[in-house]
Amino acid sequence: GVKEDSYEKELDRNAQIGRGMEDRAQELEDQAENKIERYLDTLEARSEVLEDDARGEAAKQLEAERRAVRWAKRQAVEEAEKVRATAEKSVAKAKATSAAAEPTEVAHPAQDDTKAAVGTDGANAGGASAGVSASSGGRSIALAA
Repeated sequence: GVKEDSYEKELDRNAQIGRGMEDRAQELEDQAENKIERYLDTLEARSEVLEDDARGEAAKQLEAERRAVRWAKRQAVEEAEKVRATAEKSVAKAKATSAAAEPTEVAHPAQDDTKAAVGTDGANAGGASAGVSASSGGRSIALAA
């Protein structure tokens, strides 16, 4: 009896210690899981902040690039307008020069549908000055050289 009683008490005490150790192991496992979960939550929060910062920086950069493109477009339009104005002036000047060089129209009654005459100015010695006139359909053109 006494040894058996002592043996059973020791067995119960060891079983109690084993259960306590299992409980403590479970507590440690739960604590470790909680710490790991908190760490992962912290990492996730930090990564979200970093992602937000990166998005914000990318948005700023995109806006700066858009401003640069708008500025370049305005510059190109202004330059194109300058070129167009210069071209219009050149065209107007060319038209004016061309109009000055065109033969002058004179009223010349025409019986025939087409007439042409070439002559020299007798006032100039040796016929240095010549004139040409032509008419067609009631329109006359005279050239003097």
